[in-house]
Amino acid sequence: PLHEPDPVEDLETGAIKTLKPHYHVMYFHGAPITPKAGRSIFESWTWIVTPHKAEFFQVGSVRNLSRYFVHLDQPEKQHWAEKPEEVLTCLNGFPLDLERELTRKDKREMKKQTFAFIQDRSITEFSELVDVLMHTGDWVLFDFVTDNYGVVQNYLMSIRKRAQE
Repeated sequence: PLHEPDPVEDLETGAIKTLKPHYHVMYFHGAPITPKAGRSIFESWTWIVTPHKAEFFQVGSVRNLSRYFVHLDQPEKQHWAEKPEEVLTCLNGFPLDLERELTRKDKREMKKQTFAFIQDRSITEFSELVDVLMHTGDWVLFDFVTDNYGVVQNYLMSIRKRAQE
């Protein structure tokens, strides 16, 4: 979406400056490239204007930068649509993922929630856990469990071992 920049105070003069409206673009290459190489690719295209001051940098988290583009984590800033994926354009079928990455604290809470879910239902097998999660439609917990197979499987094995004692 077209970004209307926030007014910025000039630290030297105290004057309020408003930058020009602009678009954010994220380019994916088949292999890692330098910001300089990225700039040369953009400058070779005639369908996009690349300002001389435009910043080019390697992206650390595609998901987080995509969220930044539509201000998902900044409620005080401009929002364009109820569904942010409707205002982001992805070319060449690149998958858009706007889910928030879990913090360390979030992951700890998800582990606690997973273990409580297992205990409350007396689940002892990973396949049973996955089946129950699919049936209940708890896709957040489903994704966490399937992305953390090792931790969950070890927990289930220890439950089975304890039951044998």
